[in-house]
Amino acid sequence: MVRVNKDFLKFIQDHFKLTNDNDEIELVSFKADKILMEQYKITRNVYLIKSGICKVYFEEENGKEYILEFLSTGEILGELEIIRDEPCLCSVKAIVEVEAFKISKTTF
Repeated sequence: MVRVNKDFLKFIQDHFKLTNDNDEIELVSFKADKILMEQYKITRNVYLIKSGICKVYFEEENGKEYILEFLSTGEILGELEIIRDEPCLCSVKAIVEVEAFKISKTTF
């Protein structure tokens, strides 16, 4: 199952349209197989998926990969890491081309 959150996406899209200073929210693209967030690395941004599908997974010390979930339209990435000021708990990879709103830590 792929998780979506269309209400939150609409909220961010409306804010993006109203904001004259788009430095606080930026629309970015990721090609298929591109890593958005990497396990154990620090992230400085939160991403809200506009379109596409991402795989959320973690890798054990033995190299085995475990998929936690698939996220799509309106789902947010990196909020726990930003709030807790901790490295990423898992990795996130684009399955297909993904468009996402990149929101800085201070704006979030």
